[in-house]
Amino acid sequence: WAELFDTCVTNTSTLESTWAGVHPQLVDISAVTDPFSHEEMSTLNARFNGVRMFDDCLGTCRIAATDPKLQLECLNAVTGWELTLEDIFTIGCRVVNQLRMFNFRHGMKREDEWPSKRYGSIPVDGPAKGKNIMEKWDWMLENYYTLMGWHPKTGEPLPETLKKLRLEELIKDL
Repeated sequence: WAELFDTCVTNTSTLESTWAGVHPQLVDISAVTDPFSHEEMSTLNARFNGVRMFDDCLGTCRIAATDPKLQLECLNAVTGWELTLEDIFTIGCRVVNQLRMFNFRHGMKREDEWPSKRYGSIPVDGPAKGKNIMEKWDWMLENYYTLMGWHPKTGEPLPETLKKLRLEELIKDL
């Protein structure tokens, strides 16, 4: 459900935080215990979001960039910087919030972050057989929005989130 949820709440309608599966241990985040838990999946998407946007900032290929800590070590070695894991998440979250503000400015609404009927349907076979993600979708959105520092009902970034990310110039667009 991590990728299903990610593709629906992403700013670009592709995988923003979960590309090629989620490997939280690579960034010191606890692994999930149940891949079909609405709480764990929405929380993981929020906690992991930012690291893949940092990949995009570097211009690295996500296929080759599988270890964020190694990327960080290489970047620091090449530039002489001393960025931390927290720094790369902050950089990535700045991008996520800039994209989010752009989308809201151009008419995006919470309703746009629902899967199609078929995409959100109950699987008839496989490990997710009979599991219904849609009965908890609203809860997942609110949890994700809250953890991202967004309004829990609309998904718009909160002014304090934009300030924390040094994106004050975007507050006027709320």
